Amino acid sequence: MDFEMEEVSTKEAFQKEKKKLLLSSIRFFFVFLFASLLMMVIRSNYANIIDYMGPPVIGGFIYYFVQYAGLRRSYRRNK
Repeated sequence: MDFEMEEVSTKEAFQKEKKKLLLSSIRFFFVFLFASLLMMVIRSNYANIIDYMGPPVIGGFIYYFVQYAGLRRSYRRNK
């Protein structure tokens, strides 16, 4: 899995891409959270809300850190 970003070669470009990555991760989290909560409403099981909140939080962090690792690698290569 290679997340090469050719245009990231300066500190400013790195910071800009990092901000875009954070916004993308937040969007991913909310879409995943919405889907999980929708499944909870469909199943009408409000007792275990943490079971529906956990996966979006973990998924959002994993998404962010995988993308961030690719961004840092690209920045170091293109510097």
